Amino acid sequence: MILEELHYPSERAREICRIILGHDSRKKPVSRSDLIVKDSNKLFWYSRKGVDLLLNWFPDLRGDIFNLLEKQIEEWFFLATSRKLARQELVRRKKGANRS
Repeated sequence: MILEELHYPSERAREICRIILGHDSRKKPVSRSDLIVKDSNKLFWYSRKGVDLLLNWFPDLRGDIFNLLEKQIEEWFFLATSRKLARQELVRRKKGANRS
């Protein structure tokens, strides 16, 4: 394991591996760190690249993507800060879409 080669503490390495293994499949976080990783993972979908990827996969969502992402904020995110960041990114994406 890479973390062992770096002499990372084994307890922390086990926690990191546990988080990685369930970061996008486990519904409930197992720790505060897992909660942060889960929110960070979902925040990607609010980035320019995340929206572009969703629209590439699901072109029929073009007119509804922002509404869909807006509706997911309360359900997807655990932390108030993550919800705030998602809303801020959504505003940026909308502004960018209006310039096109």
